[in-house]
Amino acid sequence: MPRASGPRRNGGPQTATTDGLKCSEERSHQNVTRSTTYYMLIGSLPTLPRHFELAERVPISPLALDRRLALLQPRDAEVLREVADFLAWERQPLERTDEDVVEQFREFQATVANPFARDLIRHTISVRSILAALRCRRLALDPPGGIEPLAGRIAEHWNHPDFRLANRYPWVAEVNAILTGDQPLDLERKQLNIVWDHAKGLADKYHFTFEAVILYLIRWEVVSRWTRRTAKVGQKKFEHLVVSALSEYTEMFPPESESNR
Repeated sequence: MPRASGPRRNGGPQTATTDGLKCSEERSHQNVTRSTTYYMLIGSLPTLPRHFELAERVPISPLALDRRLALLQPRDAEVLREVADFLAWERQPLERTDEDVVEQFREFQATVANPFARDLIRHTISVRSILAALRCRRLALDPPGGIEPLAGRIAEHWNHPDFRLANRYPWVAEVNAILTGDQPLDLERKQLNIVWDHAKGLADKYHFTFEAVILYLIRWEVVSRWTRRTAKVGQKKFEHLVVSALSEYTEMFPPESESNR
C-alpha cells in the first residue's frame, strides 16, 4: 500500500475536526459581535416613560432612531422591517377588511421564521379580532372571521359579555363598556394601553437582545401615536378658546356703526 495512504486516511478526520473547530469559533465570534451590537444599540436609546400618557413628546426623533437602528445585524434588520411593514399595513382600517388582514397575517407567518416576531404579530391580530367582534355584536352582525382557534371560540360564546376570554384577555369587558358609551378617545387610549402593557410585560424578560429592540420600538410607536393625538386635541381646544375669546370681545366691544362715527 502506498505510503501516502496513511496520511490521507488520518487526514480526513483531522480536517473534519479542524473545520468543525473553525465553524464553532466563527459562530462564537458572531454571537459575541451580535451581543456587543445590542449592548451598544440599546444603551444608546433614551429611556421611555413609565407610561405613554406621561409623555409630552417622543424621547427620540424618528430620524435619530433610524440612525441608531443602522447598528442592527442584516438578518435582524430584515425581520424588523417585516414587522414594521405588517403593523403599518394592519393599521389602515379604511382600506383593509378583517379578511385581508388575516390573509396578510398568514403570509407573514409563512415567510418570517423568527418565533418572537411571529408570536408578537399573532397577539396583534388577536386583539384586532376581539375588537372587531365586539363592534359586530354591538351592531347586531354575525361573528367576523379571524385566526383560529380564537375565531371559533368567539363564535361559540358570541352572547357571553367577554366571549369567555377574560382569563387571557382581561380587558375585553372594559372595551365592551367603552364601545357602549361611544367614547372614541377612551377607546383609543384603551387600545394603546393594551399594546403598551403587553410590550412592557415582555420587555421585563428581554434586555440587550433583538427582542428588546422590537419591544422598545413598539412602545415608542405608542408614545408617538398618543402625543400626536393629544397634540391634535390640544390644538382644537386652543382654537375653541380663541374663537370663544374673540366672540366675548366682540360682545363686550361691538364695532361702531357708521352713524356713530
